[in-house]
Amino acid sequence: MLRKILALIICCIFSGTAFADDSPFFSSLLTTVQQKHLTPIDIEEFTVSGLKGFFSSYKDLTFSNGSDMVYVYLNNRQFTMLRKPSDSKDIDAWATIAASISKKITKLFNQNSSLIAENIAFFSVKSLQDHSRYHFSSENNSPTQYDTYYNMLDGEILYLKIFDFNNDNSTAVSTAIEQFPDCKGIILDLRGNQGGPINEAIAIAKLFVDDGIILSTKAKTIDSEKYYISDTKSAISIPLAILIDQNTASSAEILAAALKEQAQAVLIGSTSFGKSSYQETYVFENGGKLSLTVGEFYTPSGKNIDRKGLSPDYCIINDIPYKTENCPRQSRENRLFDIDFAVKLLLSEISS
Repeated sequence: MLRKILALIICCIFSGTAFADDSPFFSSLLTTVQQKHLTPIDIEEFTVSGLKGFFSSYKDLTFSNGSDMVYVYLNNRQFTMLRKPSDSKDIDAWATIAASISKKITKLFNQNSSLIAENIAFFSVKSLQDHSRYHFSSENNSPTQYDTYYNMLDGEILYLKIFDFNNDNSTAVSTAIEQFPDCKGIILDLRGNQGGPINEAIAIAKLFVDDGIILSTKAKTIDSEKYYISDTKSAISIPLAILIDQNTASSAEILAAALKEQAQAVLIGSTSFGKSSYQETYVFENGGKLSLTVGEFYTPSGKNIDRKGLSPDYCIINDIPYKTENCPRQSRENRLFDIDFAVKLLLSEISS
């Protein structure tokens, strides 16, 4: 009897380890997406997209979504089938279907159950076709920290390069300005900057905007509109030039738009990326993370720049400046001409 009990315990332990029930994970994922995503989500379509995406990487496996059933075929022969819920919005039912298929594939290939579940989740989130992303539990999600470079040009212009936003940018910008209190103009280089924490963009904008809206945001719920206002009592009031290109995105666009509309900054370069959505991160029990699009931001004047981007005041094409609204997107991160042109423009404004 004792041997039977021990054998049963060992069987349960190894069964639970190899073939874990991923239903809670899928249920949590589907619930989060349904409740928080900026636009309404079809639960069936979201789940099926994840399964189709996962099976597309297996040449011997095929997934099919029928009218009443879902099917998985192995070498063109039916491997398993599961009945679809009568209510297509039933989160727990679709979570059970995804977990059941994940478990069967785990047994078939003797793979890690959680990894298969995360792969299905990855393709589901990818199907949203926005900036949402599922980060695997094995990923190193520690943000890369970049320095903010600064230097004086022509003895009067402070050049500031922000490579990416982290939690130290606003401090670095303040330090640079304090170090060169006699500067008469500032070039803020945001070329290649793909964004980061919104709070850093807001903090930098507040250095130059004494009163007014920095940006507004709107999420899924009806009364979710929020305004970020500057109440700086001693804002820096000197000529500003901001360098942008096709890779200037998200928080970098927030900062550029706020300074253009509220601090009369001039934009130089090419049309920016055009990403007006923002994401929030949700962590699951398995260690995976979901970066989900939950809202949109608007410039101080209420413009939504999604897909359109910010148009520069001076469009640089082949190192020739043009004043045109139809500026093509270009990668100009390493072009020295933009900096030289900004210096000349600011010096001209200072001397006038």
